[in-house]
Order: sequence, then structure tokens, then C-alpha cells
Amino acid sequence: MTALPDLDTAVDALNSGADRFVIKDHNYVEQLRRAVGEVSESLKWKKEAGYLRRELRRLTGLDNIIGQSPKMKAIFDMIQTVAPQNSRVLITGESGTGKELVARAIMKIAPGRRHRLLRSIAGRFRRRCWNPNCSGI
Repeated sequence: MTALPDLDTAVDALNSGADRFVIKDHNYVEQLRRAVGEVSESLKWKKEAGYLRRELRRLTGLDNIIGQSPKMKAIFDMIQTVAPQNSRVLITGESGTGKELVARAIMKIAPGRRHRLLRSIAGRFRRRCWNPNCSGI
């Protein structure tokens, strides 16, 4: 809030994190009430959006997987696409990358949930044990 309306002051305040800029004049009390009400409403919506986002992740089986990068969003989309399908899924990747979390998320979303999770650690198999048709997967 300022008594001297100056564009530079307003820009500096907003760039510093202010949500609103109120000029102290004859109706500043009303402006201040409105600004506080708008900020309060905005905070309420942000809090509700956060709650709904967490609840959606919990209900879709994605609550144990974290990340917001474009690659993680692509994985979340892939899980949502693959889960309703009636087919087998092979998940590959480096050790510790969350393959089992992805498999459990797919199983949680899958209709009927009558699927089995078959875990295997490929490093424990000898090379000749693998089916030659599976090479390159």
C-alpha cells in the first residue's frame, strides 16, 4: 500500500511477490478489503487444488510416484493409457528407476484387478536363458 501512486513502485512490489497493489486514497479501505478478499479466495482455491491433485493421485494409483517434469508427465499419461487395456505389459529400465512402482500403479488402475505382478531381475538370468525373440526389448 502506498500514498504515492507510482508505476515503478507498483512494478517493484509485484515483482517482489505482492499479490495486489493498493493506492492509499479516499477509498483505500474498500480497496484493501477487496484485495484481502481476493487473496483469501485465491489461497482457498490453491489449497483445494492441491488437495484434489493429491486425492486424484491417490485414487489413480500414482500416489507413490513423484515428479512433475515433462518425462514424468509422459509416464503418468502412459500408465493411464495402458492400465485399462487387457494385455500384458513389459516394463524395462535401469535398477532403481521405479519400474515396480509403475507396475503397481498400472495394476491399481486396471479394471477387475485380477492381474498378477511377475517380478524378475534380468541380471540374475544367464544370457542363454532369454528367448531370442525377446532380444532388443
